[in-house]
Amino acid sequence: MKPLHPARAALAFAAALALWACDDGDPPPLDDPDSALPQPCTVTGCPGDEICQSDGRCASPAEIRDGVLACTALSACLGQCPDQMCAEQCFFESSDAGFRRYVAVIDCLEVSGCFLPEGGLDEPCMFESCGDEYAACFGGVPAMPEGTLTCGAFVRCLNDCPVDPPEDEQACLDGCVSEASPAAFERYTAAVACVQSECVDGAPGCQQARCGDVLDACFDHGLGTGTLACNDVLECVFSCPDAECYTRCEQDASSDGLALWRAFVDCAAPAECAGFDACLAACPAETRACQNHR
Repeated sequence: MKPLHPARAALAFAAALALWACDDGDPPPLDDPDSALPQPCTVTGCPGDEICQSDGRCASPAEIRDGVLACTALSACLGQCPDQMCAEQCFFESSDAGFRRYVAVIDCLEVSGCFLPEGGLDEPCMFESCGDEYAACFGGVPAMPEGTLTCGAFVRCLNDCPVDPPEDEQACLDGCVSEASPAAFERYTAAVACVQSECVDGAPGCQQARCGDVLDACFDHGLGTGTLACNDVLECVFSCPDAECYTRCEQDASSDGLALWRAFVDCAAPAECAGFDACLAACPAETRACQNHR
């Protein structure tokens, strides 16, 4: 399973807010705060090739790029912090531009009511109300699930994306997210969160043992909607080189084909048969029923 790709700032923002709350509730002040800000560039415009930013300041493309990198680094640093001292060190090491951009997002989230009472963030609120501030910190607003792809189909879309060049991969991943349904994206997010939390050591069988329910909720949320008969699934699976291929075979199964295939698996898995001939000997009725479904 590919890791969830969009830069999700929610955890870092929530962690930073919690750390500030442990102190006096206010973000640390700038070392040299402005006593009197000039007219914002939304009113005066910007000279030359400079660009007017969401905070009303003009900046060159290079300054904007550097500010985005600094703000993203600050958010990543805060997201790893276990305590207030760590957070203060993150702010100390950040640049002025990175700090300003980060605080602009926090301020917007608070004013817009995007922080949830029970903790965490209302992400739709964040992107709708604070999209400009978010983009200034992270370089853009991530794609949002607005389509109809099921969770299984969404995973298949992600796995089909090219790896090189990186910009093509990112465009493909964004397209998959946009085509996913909100429910599918939520199921995928839950599955990834479980695997990243419970199976950091990559131990064999860990994902199914500790995250089987959420993984099944994702992958079953797209199975049985294809066209393959059970015999086609059988041939597909026994020619697979890896687990991803196996999953695709199931995703491409028709509803009837999937039902017969699972009846075969329910017999073959406990028998631990290796290879078609061994499975045929161990589960003759189930194998024949699958073979006859074409």
